[in-house]
Amino acid sequence: SFTMPAKAVTVTATYKPIPPATYALTVVKGSGSGPYAEGATVNITADPPAGGQEFDTWISDGGVIFASDTSAATSFTMPAKAVTVTATYKPTTPPAPPVAPSETNDIISFTLAGVTGIIDGTNITVGLPAGTNVTNLDPVITHSGVSIDPASGAPRDFTNPVTYTVTAESGAVKTYTVTVTVAVPPVSSAHDITLFTLAGSAGTIDHKAGTITVTVPAGTDITKLAPAITHNGVSIDPASGAPRDFTNPVTYTVTAEDGGTKAYTVTVTVAGSSLLNGWHYLKAERVWKYYVNSVAKTGWLYDARNWYFLDYTDGHMLVGWQYDKNYKSWFYLAGNGKMKTGWFYDNSDKAWYFFIGDGTMKLGWEYDKQYKAWFYFAGDGAMAVNNWIKYKGGRYYLGGNGKMLTGKRSIGGRAYTFKANGVWVR
Repeated sequence: SFTMPAKAVTVTATYKPIPPATYALTVVKGSGSGPYAEGATVNITADPPAGGQEFDTWISDGGVIFASDTSAATSFTMPAKAVTVTATYKPTTPPAPPVAPSETNDIISFTLAGVTGIIDGTNITVGLPAGTNVTNLDPVITHSGVSIDPASGAPRDFTNPVTYTVTAESGAVKTYTVTVTVAVPPVSSAHDITLFTLAGSAGTIDHKAGTITVTVPAGTDITKLAPAITHNGVSIDPASGAPRDFTNPVTYTVTAEDGGTKAYTVTVTVAGSSLLNGWHYLKAERVWKYYVNSVAKTGWLYDARNWYFLDYTDGHMLVGWQYDKNYKSWFYLAGNGKMKTGWFYDNSDKAWYFFIGDGTMKLGWEYDKQYKAWFYFAGDGAMAVNNWIKYKGGRYYLGGNGKMLTGKRSIGGRAYTFKANGVWVR
């Protein structure tokens, strides 16, 4: 109200904004407390943590949604009610202990010219094939630690032992000595006449008996014949091509690389006589026999570069498996009587066998250069497959193809490691 003056007056009503409602914010263990309107952005900061603690998270009793509840300084939008927010703390996470540098400094594998060495402590031995030049070989080395000196792949002269030093992360060093050996080529003991020809006729050679029989054409003058002789070993006396009188048997001596000697007695007959010589098939007996001057040969016979086994009793040619008591070994003769050498698969017992150069059945270990692998033949001569072999204190395993296993292998789902020489590393 007002008192009206003695004149006309005009009064005007004016207005002002109504201040928004505010709500109380209480910040526990932090700053930012105060009144705030609904929808206001509120910034809060946690108090510094006490010793041995660190900020953990913000919590609220009013359903506040923080921009980041894990940040010590954060914000949120004020709701239309009073709220309390609290900073929480947790013990400080201790720093992880420092990791000590590794002490390992081992050579794991050492390979030269494709051959993996045998590591025994700090000594490494590598056996290389005969004829290998060791003056400039570059090894392939696998090792732990940070470095090796000399480096893998660096060419070295291995005429004498070479040392390699491996350095661990910690700086610790280990020295290995590498010794290389080269196989000595074997000296051959072979001293056989393999072919003896007179007047165009090849002789029949019996190596075990040391005899050669030759039948020359009718009318041949045998008093001055020059034989053509093929032999192994280093020499033969008399020499091939030297004329000789063969009226009576003549002796030829072959000398091997190792100095051993073998004598052959050569007997020459002239065709046209009534004597029976060479192979003859006896229909009544259904057997083959070999005659020299009408006498059936018995035992072993070498003819046309093949060995045959003639029954010791009547001289008939033997085939199949035959055991010779004189040589204490089994032999195998094909259907045509020829003695088997090398690999042979017997369908009757589904097994592989191996016959060495003289035809004897191999027993024990055999290294095959063609397959570059070791094989093992049990007491019955059959090649061992998928089987463990115990030999001189070591255990070996022969795979499905008969080859001796080396390196890391899986057998029956279990992992095994074998040395380069095949011994199982337990």
